[in-house]
Amino acid sequence: MIKGVNHTIIEVSNPCNRYFERALLFVRPTLEEIPARRLQLQADCFVENLGTPPATKAIVAQNRRNRKLKRLILSVGWWLIGFISGGVLTWLLYSIKP
Repeated sequence: MIKGVNHTIIEVSNPCNRYFERALLFVRPTLEEIPARRLQLQADCFVENLGTPPATKAIVAQNRRNRKLKRLILSVGWWLIGFISGGVLTWLLYSIKP
């Protein structure tokens, strides 16, 4: 724990995370009286629950392509359903003899 001029700062070193080396957390001024051990445990839990960083641009672009493909397939599917049902209805109307 680092005592700054205006804030108390907790440094969390996390060698288990392959993306980040360490994190700096600033303690709220109203909670600086809490024991250092408890603050350190809370900081460790907080950093553990953060998880991995957000998706990269390549993953976002791939997801966008997948959504466009799904939209295209659904559009073609609904168009075919409408075309076939229209054909069936037309056939039924003309096959009925008055």
